[in-house]
Amino acid sequence: RELLRKAIKEDKEQQALLASDPLLHMPAYAPPPKDVATKFGIHVHGANDIYTRLAGCCNPVVGEDVVGFVTRGKGLTIHRAVCYNIVNERDRERLMDVSWGSDKEEHQHYPVPIRIECWDRIGLWRDVTEPIANMGVSISSVQQLKNRHADRVTLIATVMVDSLKQLTDIIDKLNRVQQVIEARRDHVPTA
Repeated sequence: RELLRKAIKEDKEQQALLASDPLLHMPAYAPPPKDVATKFGIHVHGANDIYTRLAGCCNPVVGEDVVGFVTRGKGLTIHRAVCYNIVNERDRERLMDVSWGSDKEEHQHYPVPIRIECWDRIGLWRDVTEPIANMGVSISSVQQLKNRHADRVTLIATVMVDSLKQLTDIIDKLNRVQQVIEARRDHVPTA
């Protein structure tokens, strides 16, 4: 009898503890955030109202060929068609046809890191950011990395572009800056 009373008491204490836990009162399924597909202007072929997000590994931009990858628990991730992670993907059945829709919102901007290899000098950052600013493009982050060579530096600027053409124009202008060895799209996100 004593064991039964003790078990009942422990059970009641445990139920009281569980009843006070706010996490237990949350729904078992939380709907995904509002459909991002319209925000990014992505059209998913053969599907409606699917949660989408842009891949951080390749940072796709309007105008590029893209492909969707069905993730486990995170909806559909949109990658560049030439993204290393997609080209080497073994689960081909998880790939979906997607394209940039014609209903994309105006003034949508996409973060793209640009790697700029250059000879170090005074005023370098000013000269690198000036053509970007003159195009009316925002820079969301900047980073300066050490280089193997004492007189060289690697700059990474994440720019907010609205199209592939705008990105190409920025890279073209950066490659014309004095002392810039090479400016190119970086494949690893900086933020």
